[in-house]
Amino acid sequence: MEFLYNTQGPLGRQAFVIRLFVVILLGAIVSFALYQAGYYFLHFETVGIFWAMLGGFFFGWAAIVQLMRRLRDLDIPAIFAFVPVYNLYVLLLAFTKAGKSQ
Repeated sequence: MEFLYNTQGPLGRQAFVIRLFVVILLGAIVSFALYQAGYYFLHFETVGIFWAMLGGFFFGWAAIVQLMRRLRDLDIPAIFAFVPVYNLYVLLLAFTKAGKSQ
């Protein structure tokens, strides 16, 4: 799991797409499982929601780290990923533009 949180070095387009897909899929599965465990075993829906949000935060941060590495490969400052509306353009570039490591 260290490769998901390593912020050093560039990340190619293919590796970015694969890692992002894996992070989103694992995040959805783990968050759903934590919600179900909290709801059915402890009989509190609030506990299930809390654990699901915690799992979502964990995998959401992994997705942000992957995006930051991809932007480093494109020579775009990572802060642009957090600028409203412009971040959609930056995300489109991350998926389509060839970087240095290709």
